[in-house]
Amino acid sequence: MTLTVFKKYNKITPYQRKKLYMYIWTVGWLIALIGFTPLLIVLLNGVNISLIRIHLILIYYATLIFLLWGNYGFHDRRMPRFWVYAALITGLWDVSGTLLQFPFLLTSIPSVSFQTAMIVQCGLLFLSNKETGGTAKYITGWSFILWGFHRFDYLFLHSNTSFLPWGYLIGTIKASETCLLVTLHSIRHTCAEEENERKCRSMENCFTTGTFIA
Repeated sequence: MTLTVFKKYNKITPYQRKKLYMYIWTVGWLIALIGFTPLLIVLLNGVNISLIRIHLILIYYATLIFLLWGNYGFHDRRMPRFWVYAALITGLWDVSGTLLQFPFLLTSIPSVSFQTAMIVQCGLLFLSNKETGGTAKYITGWSFILWGFHRFDYLFLHSNTSFLPWGYLIGTIKASETCLLVTLHSIRHTCAEEENERKCRSMENCFTTGTFIA
């Protein structure tokens, strides 16, 4: 789905108007696709989550950093370095705690809370953007926020091994839904920019022609 929509974006968008954030988003979603697909298969086959926890940590952080970076770019803002530094600190803490077999909550609360904050921040960027309107930005923003709170559920449901695979499946569906909404919203935004540019060019031509005739 990610590749299909991205291909459509490349097809309808002139080279000079292609946006860096679309490429950043695509890298993030591809990391998630490559990382979570085998993870989901393994979980559905009943393998212990502790064997793949570090894999999950790395995939989640890589995906969310690219996703947040792309969201800041889409809204013409520079991503604060705080997010990168905090991701490195909480990610290293989570990996170290897993290797040293720290208690689950002690290891996971900092990282899962920060991951939730990154996803929610993506949603808040959409909701707070005054330059874009319509219901699309609200649907996209709240989709991010709901996905973020679903991520936080992991702290309470990790011990329920029968529900865990389905929790990951719901998370994957929610992430895919958000991916589609974000990409379609950005394509719509690009098309709107091009339409406004065409209107401005047309008005400029009319003004130039009128001035010349006068």
